[in-house]
Amino acid sequence: PRIICDLLNPPPSAKQQVPLDVSYIEAAFRTLSFIFRYDAQVLLDQEACLEPMRRYYSVTLAHRRDIVRRLAAESFAPLVRKLGKKRHLKRILRALVASQNTDERLRQDAVDGIAQLFFEVARGAAGKVHSKGNTLAIHCIADFVIDHPNEVVFNVASAFFERLCGHLNTSSMAPVVMKLVRSAEDCSNSTALSYLLRLVTQVLGRKNSIFLKQQQHMVNVVTSLLKGKVERFGSLTMDSRESSADLLFSLWRAFPDDVDLASLLTSLLRDKMSAKVADTTLAYRVVKDLVPYLPVETATVHIGSAVLSNATMMNDPSAAVTLMHALASVQQASDVDT
Repeated sequence: PRIICDLLNPPPSAKQQVPLDVSYIEAAFRTLSFIFRYDAQVLLDQEACLEPMRRYYSVTLAHRRDIVRRLAAESFAPLVRKLGKKRHLKRILRALVASQNTDERLRQDAVDGIAQLFFEVARGAAGKVHSKGNTLAIHCIADFVIDHPNEVVFNVASAFFERLCGHLNTSSMAPVVMKLVRSAEDCSNSTALSYLLRLVTQVLGRKNSIFLKQQQHMVNVVTSLLKGKVERFGSLTMDSRESSADLLFSLWRAFPDDVDLASLLTSLLRDKMSAKVADTTLAYRVVKDLVPYLPVETATVHIGSAVLSNATMMNDPSAAVTLMHALASVQQASDVDT
């Protein structure tokens, strides 16, 4: 309490406070790290003694200064791994969900700090996940997204996976992708499904989809997920449709010249395009977000005819003209780059 409350979060006073020097912050967390390293067994033998420590998470992991949040995550993570219980981390996420009415800046800091804690728990040696990272962090947060589908929980998960994928090499990313894909396949909650699909798209899309290009056996896994979701496209909520479309576009953009993949994805697209044109409908999004990234011949053969067929079935002539004009005025992304 003297370190965390009095030094890092001193009580307000009438006098203007002098900003805390970085060397003091580093010394404070170095002290905490030594305490956790050499006296941790006392806490771990009596788990009830560890729970009160969670009240110090809010004033460190949600601190206004980034360095405090980062060093706090680095200090607490080894202790959490030694404890080895997912419920400890889940209680932190529940506390965050319960505090959603707090100040926006404070909530953003808390999301960043908690994501950093999950990352430090999961981080192993260079390019790898810690031996306890899969169960404690990756599975915990994916399961929590399903059980508590909430925007703030998704933001924590998104920030966590962004950090984690930046640390992992491509071979170590396979279990992460598999967990997210399997969770999405088994998910029955439409809101949670949308969040999980967005996470899969985010992970696969990193560094120009390098993971898929180096681990091509995973393409079949992701395609199987898409098949199950797109085939019942009409029964999905609008958010889940959007997320399914984003994943489909990301996969096709990664392999624009793959004939078999193009044939499969086209068959999924052809009968699923909405008859109404709006920014959120599949037909318009295909033109806007997919066609510019495909070779002209591929886009013409596999997409152009389906989009034009869709336009002819529309009851609103102005909507049909809008769609055809959007298709005719597409500029290839490669042309824009040059």
